Amino acid sequence: LASSLAEGTISALNYASRLNWLPYGLVAISIVTVLYPSITEFAVKGEEERIGAAVGRGLQLLAFIMIPSTFGLSLLRVPIVRLAFERGAFSPEDTLLTANALLFYSLGLVWISWRELLNRTFFAFQDTATAMKIGVVSMVANIGFNLALIRPLGYRGLALGTSLAAFTAVCLLLYRLNSAVRTFHMGSLLLGLLKIFVSSGLMAGAVWWVRDALFLPQGLLNQTVTRIVGRGALFDAAGLLLCVATGLAVYGVSAWMLNIETLYDLLDTARGVGERCLRISLTKGLG
Repeated sequence: LASSLAEGTISALNYASRLNWLPYGLVAISIVTVLYPSITEFAVKGEEERIGAAVGRGLQLLAFIMIPSTFGLSLLRVPIVRLAFERGAFSPEDTLLTANALLFYSLGLVWISWRELLNRTFFAFQDTATAMKIGVVSMVANIGFNLALIRPLGYRGLALGTSLAAFTAVCLLLYRLNSAVRTFHMGSLLLGLLKIFVSSGLMAGAVWWVRDALFLPQGLLNQTVTRIVGRGALFDAAGLLLCVATGLAVYGVSAWMLNIETLYDLLDTARGVGERCLRISLTKGLG
């Protein structure tokens, strides 16, 4: 389908997909890999209560990281693509093409991550048929979405079709999981998801303001940062760093104000890792 569109379309989709898969590969796969052995152990022992809790906490954790990542990729897509690829034969026009594709790919980031964890959950139950059937439905849906969206949206419709297919698969997997695991609490998951969306929205508002102040020619911070670091890759890197720092600060505070439990889980984990590292360091020093 992409080959029937304008020249450069396939490259734009490939570059955008590569950026979109970066947080998935670095974060989502790591989380799922850590959770999967525990879910498998609970399934073997028939501990349904612990299975529901583990899957619910895993989905919340993935959402807590991937939803703000979606907002960040969407808002900062142009400077991200420019910093990553715009050099040599990669022109500003190519940057805009890739950034537009990244916008629609990023909408499916959380659903792709959830799909991975939910598929592994059914694998833990030795139920590969459910994952396979829903995978086939997702593939057919992807083709259908692509055919429906390519005319009004062009290559962007192909990226959006991928995201919508992932969302379709997640809806089917959650419906099946809610029937199979009675201790899985859909209401708690949706409430947590709502809080995360609110926090991410507040973060997005702050990032939007900083982005415009930095990257628009008439922005309040544009001239100041330009005088310090100049134009080019260093300017984009400094601007992105400032946007990310602002977003993290606002997201952390809003998550704390909304009492999102996943934040405390992450802080406890970080504290435990820090204490272990300190203990190892002191032990080696004494040795």
